[in-house]
Amino acid sequence: MDSLASVEPIKPMCVSGRGTTLEFIDTRRADLAIAIYEIAPEYDLDPALVLEVVRAESNFNPKARSDKGALGLMQLIPATAKRFGVQDPFEPRQNLHGGMAYLRWLRERFNGNLRLALAGFNAGEGVVERYGDVPPYSETREYVRRILSRYLPAST
Repeated sequence: MDSLASVEPIKPMCVSGRGTTLEFIDTRRADLAIAIYEIAPEYDLDPALVLEVVRAESNFNPKARSDKGALGLMQLIPATAKRFGVQDPFEPRQNLHGGMAYLRWLRERFNGNLRLALAGFNAGEGVVERYGDVPPYSETREYVRRILSRYLPAST
């Protein structure tokens, strides 16, 4: 009979709801994943989708800053953070709440169209409305493609 000592240790993986592997190399990322799974249902969002947005936006860095002024885990610009009640965009749970509220608002604004909601999250809802589709910006098109390919791997 084999003993536990004879089993070769393997690095554990976290798999999203859509089967995408997410490696959490430190406890901070694991704690953020737990927070996402706790908070996302409040906004009627799939935690696996939110994980992919956070990965694309900040790679799970709560202190991330973009050259365009976006802040925190979900890279909220100050006006969006204020609009959705975020007082400290570097506080992870506040940022997650604000970012998820915005993502849900975008999804509703674009009648459930996830592609357009993600494009709005990246480029702003006004740009998506102006084009009536994902805008022809390479950054935004790649952002939408990358998140959807990880979130919905079977459909891409």
